[in-house]
Amino acid sequence: MSKAISQHEGIYPNIAKRIKGPRVAKVHKKDYLTTNQVNHIAAEINRETLTGARDYALFMLMVSCGLRTIEV
Repeated sequence: MSKAISQHEGIYPNIAKRIKGPRVAKVHKKDYLTTNQVNHIAAEINRETLTGARDYALFMLMVSCGLRTIEV
């Protein structure tokens, strides 16, 4: 005896009948950077300073490996 037939026959009620599932977003919340955006950001980082060299290295690591900030 299948569950669908048992519900319709009144053998046991469907207790989840009115429960809605979670909403799932159909699109990404954040879009990827274009090649022009990556080039522009990389050109703006001052690599003459130690901090700038570090920032450039981290940015290029993120871009080339597709990493998120939390992963870096």
